[in-house]
This record gives sequence, structure tokens and C-alpha cells, in this order.
Amino acid sequence: MGRAGYRIALLALALALTLSACGGGDDGDGGGSAAPAPGEALSVEEALASTLAGPLLVQGYILARDGEPVRLCDVLAESYPPQCGGASLVVEGLDLDTVEGLTRTAEPDLAQAAWSEGPVSVLGEVADGVLTVSETSM
Repeated sequence: MGRAGYRIALLALALALTLSACGGGDDGDGGGSAAPAPGEALSVEEALASTLAGPLLVQGYILARDGEPVRLCDVLAESYPPQCGGASLVVEGLDLDTVEGLTRTAEPDLAQAAWSEGPVSVLGEVADGVLTVSETSM
């Protein structure tokens, strides 16, 4: 490769590095000001930090413990019955009968709860730590 070839290769490398540095990846600031890709759900933590207006698609684990509000959790603690770990949102307006695959506490002497084994996506408005479910959520 001649001098011109090396210059072109260096220019291409410099351009690639510059573009990757300016890319739209998560910069870790948690600002939530960028819109998610269409159809992409936000984590609970991202939804809490979001400044976007309108309904958000939020993904997490459903946890409904008797006597407590239903929550959408970023993670579930490995206890039985499980507890929310990490960020969580109170969920209002969710009919648990519409959520497929919920596991429920079987033992009557333990705290009664229902939870999703895997993440679920819920559409709704997020304000002040509460996710209010949209009519067409699930």
C-alpha cells in the first residue's frame, strides 16, 4: 500500500472513531431525554428518569403482594415470595387477571403474593413514581 492508501486508511479510522464517540449510545447520565427506539421498552429506572411526555412502554417484573400496591420492578430479589430489587414503580389500573403467567404463593402461612417470572411490558403514563396503565396496555 502506498502513501495515499495509508492516508485514506488513517482518515477512515479517524472518521470511524469520531462517529463512534458522537454516537447515540447510553452515556450513563440517566437523563432519559432521548426517545427510545420505536417498540423498545424502557427499564423502570429509565422510565423514572425520563422527561418524555405521553405514554411510555416500560419493562419490568410485576409484583403484587397482598395489602400493598402492585409494583413494576427492575429486578426481583431471590426470596420467596420475591421482593422488588432496584428501581420500582407503583402500577395503577392494571388488572392482574390480564397478566399471563403469574406465579402465586402456594403456602397459606407465607405472605401472599403474585409475580411474573419474566419481564413484562406495560404501557402507561409515568408521574411521581406511579405508572398509570393505558387502556391498550397489555
